[in-house]
Amino acid sequence: MDGNMMGLGASAFWLFIAAVVVAGIWSSTRERESKQQLLKDIISKSETLDDATIAKLMTLVEADKKQDAASTKQGFEIAYKITGASAVGLVVLGVMVGAFMPMLGVGGLVACVSYGLYLAAGSIVVDDDHRDKG
Repeated sequence: MDGNMMGLGASAFWLFIAAVVVAGIWSSTRERESKQQLLKDIISKSETLDDATIAKLMTLVEADKKQDAASTKQGFEIAYKITGASAVGLVVLGVMVGAFMPMLGVGGLVACVSYGLYLAAGSIVVDDDHRDKG
């Protein structure tokens, strides 16, 4: 019975994580759709747009791109910090349970993933002087 409760708890945890991820994706998609609908309404109500309005719309689009790039960069930074700490924790766990070499290998693999996430975070540029690479 104790094993069933742990399995139920683990399933509930992963179900919660999935719900949070799906809710985040749905929320950002909904926000993007509402912005596009607003733009469609503006264009359909006026036959021509003056240069100032077009410039303002382009500024808003560029701001969204920068915000998306900054959010992606922040996500990669959080992920590499978590995986880096997990790599160290796996090696420490290996020392504690007497399986140092196998856990050193697993920790090394997780450290490589962490380094890849670090490089990905560093490749995203969010400046006015550079084009966004993300």
